[in-house]
Amino acid sequence: MEKIGINRESLDKEQTEFEEIILDVVQSQTTTLTKYPNTLLGRIFSNPSNCNKEYLHNRNGRAFHYIMEFYRTGKLLWPDEIQEKMQNTQEIPERMEDTQQNLETKFEEIIFDVGGEEITFDVGGIKYRIKRSTLTKYPNTLLGRIFLNPLNCNKEYFFNRNGRAFYYIMEFYRTGKLLWPGGHDGVTYEEVEREFVYFNILPERNDDEIFEIFDHDDHIFKYMGGRKFLIFEDARYLLPFDDDEHARLQLQHFLYRHMWNSNFSSPVHELLQNSHATVLDIGSMNLTFTSQEWENVVIKELVRVVKPGGWIEIMERDPWVTGAGPVTDKFNKICANELKTRYNVDPFISPHISSYMLSTQKFMEIFHEEKKMIVGETHDNLSKVCLDNYKWFRKNCKGSIGTKIENFDKMLNESFNEIQDKKAYEMSHRFFAMKKIDENSLN
Repeated sequence: MEKIGINRESLDKEQTEFEEIILDVVQSQTTTLTKYPNTLLGRIFSNPSNCNKEYLHNRNGRAFHYIMEFYRTGKLLWPDEIQEKMQNTQEIPERMEDTQQNLETKFEEIIFDVGGEEITFDVGGIKYRIKRSTLTKYPNTLLGRIFLNPLNCNKEYFFNRNGRAFYYIMEFYRTGKLLWPGGHDGVTYEEVEREFVYFNILPERNDDEIFEIFDHDDHIFKYMGGRKFLIFEDARYLLPFDDDEHARLQLQHFLYRHMWNSNFSSPVHELLQNSHATVLDIGSMNLTFTSQEWENVVIKELVRVVKPGGWIEIMERDPWVTGAGPVTDKFNKICANELKTRYNVDPFISPHISSYMLSTQKFMEIFHEEKKMIVGETHDNLSKVCLDNYKWFRKNCKGSIGTKIENFDKMLNESFNEIQDKKAYEMSHRFFAMKKIDENSLN
């Protein structure tokens, strides 16, 4: 970790003297802590005797950057990729102040005598500092065993390992949780998993083996091959529930927006511009509901919440690429059978949506539009993005159906090659209709 220098402005506004505080967390510009005396750092450093010292705050160094941003700007910044809760720093002045006992406890956590049990790691050129007691909480891990002996402290150790992935090793020791990258810091799941195995945090496995790691706090999740999945009883979802899959869904959202060249097809532009109309955007996946739920719950609930004269629009995509070849067709069949067997879910729900809407007898004319998108590298940029999304989607299926397919990776690559060689395509559908206006709704 890098040392930072920040200035403590005197409480006496007429005094111009500044004193230096060194926090070994993250690099930052000069700022004032005592503008916010009700926060943890503001209260600590309102005492000038606490300045001109070096402190180790055994917290998330990257997240601490946003603590510094609060002190500089007075605003709370919450980037999606930062999950660290600011529980040890009272960042909102209006909150109830810490009791003196709590403040002293937190101050003891921050103060770190340079001559104490400090350990410095140089991992691939990136330095990390941590307390010995943080490591020895997990004595069955590599670092936990090494530093059970206090004679190994107060030294710098070099590991010829992945320095960026080592961040997640440190976060495990600090939080007790397995955190996985979301694609924003240039490190992959495979790289982090490799480091977890090397440092004896996860067991070693074969390349084709998928093992489960349960999060002690999040009991509704399980980890398989480094991916996070829902496991509660009613969860019908084959894909991971993690940052990587969320990023793929974002890409898919923009892909279909450009495919259709609009966010919706219903003729409601004038209504949205000239009235106080309310839009309810409901997110779902076509691999989530059974056919019976689509007909008897989903469609009927949409009808219930929309006003007479209002519009309902449903967009669904066919889940598989069509026209690729025998390997891709086999792959699709295995996935479809898994959904049907495990969840009673029909992945091809789009052919039935119009009839489900019609059966309610609540709509005027029902419209159905569809778009065909060629998938492959040999076409325009949108086709290339469509192929990227398809590859990403298929790879993310590995955790849930990889054990059902022998040589999963080999079949996946053969499927991708088929798509490259042929004019494979995928279909996207929009169904939209206006809810009838009856006499009762006008009274």
